Amino acid sequence: LPMVSVAAINGGAVGGGTELALSCDLRVFQDGAVFQMVQTKLGLVPGWGGGSRLVQVVGRRAALQILCSGRRLSTAEALQFGIADATSQPGEIAEDAATRFV
Repeated sequence: LPMVSVAAINGGAVGGGTELALSCDLRVFQDGAVFQMVQTKLGLVPGWGGGSRLVQVVGRRAALQILCSGRRLSTAEALQFGIADATSQPGEIAEDAATRFV
């Protein structure tokens, strides 16, 4: 896109939602949100470029760990991996945190 895109993630991004979130320039997670690429648990590969986007965001080794395990990442883990760029305060929705962040 010719403009900055921001994903505000309330509750969680799972499966295709992770791929949509990874296609954005920035990702702001609500406190307590989760991120889980479940495609491999279903015998599928990420179909919308999520695997290659994940490599760009977190690097090859971390992307392999996330994709092959299919485990659910907490907001704190998403921050550690660099998937989340910011998080909301407890009780705040991600959109408000995104407005403050951007």
